[in-house]
Amino acid sequence: MSLKVLIIEDETPLRHELMQAFVVEGFSVFEAENGSLGLNLAFRILPDIILLDINMPEMNGLEMLQELRNYKWGKSIPVIMLTNETANEAMEQATLQGAVDYLVKTEWKSIDVAKKARQRLEKIK
Repeated sequence: MSLKVLIIEDETPLRHELMQAFVVEGFSVFEAENGSLGLNLAFRILPDIILLDINMPEMNGLEMLQELRNYKWGKSIPVIMLTNETANEAMEQATLQGAVDYLVKTEWKSIDVAKKARQRLEKIK
């Protein structure tokens, strides 16, 4: 049984690139274009890990993470935050809400993000 990743990213080309990288790494991949859709999907599929963009329409990543953490299952799911911004208040908030990593998109290749997610899950299991 393959690991499930939920990629929540509003930039379609990046979301598709990340999806391809996770398929190469052997994940079952699910996607959403904003936090609201992502939260609903997360509770239906119960992913092993979530990649979550911070700046999105409807419900941003920090709002979604906060809502996710209100539920028993949602407290334990590893979340890797994605952003175009370097260290700031959002990073601090994400860390306080239990994000396991915070990656600046321009500093990472998609395949390396997928490998990092797999490594993170191997540490947990």
